[in-house]
Amino acid sequence: MQLNQRSKHLIIILVAICLALLFINLDTDAVRLEGDAAIYTRIAKNIASGNGFSDRALAPFTPTMSREPVYPLFLVSIFYLFSG
Repeated sequence: MQLNQRSKHLIIILVAICLALLFINLDTDAVRLEGDAAIYTRIAKNIASGNGFSDRALAPFTPTMSREPVYPLFLVSIFYLFSG
């Protein structure tokens, strides 16, 4: 059976969506982050949970000036978009 170009594109898009949903549902806390990724993720989680722009894992959540704010704010928007 021959597939036309439109059907091939549709299959590729559906496979991409299925893969994206698979990766979204993976347990991201099981992934060990190192270096800057861990710090930026911690800052983003603190912002999302209302603890401010802090790189601390535990209270007191003192603000930090060691990292730029744009990437953690981008991560917060991703957390809000894909969290349940």
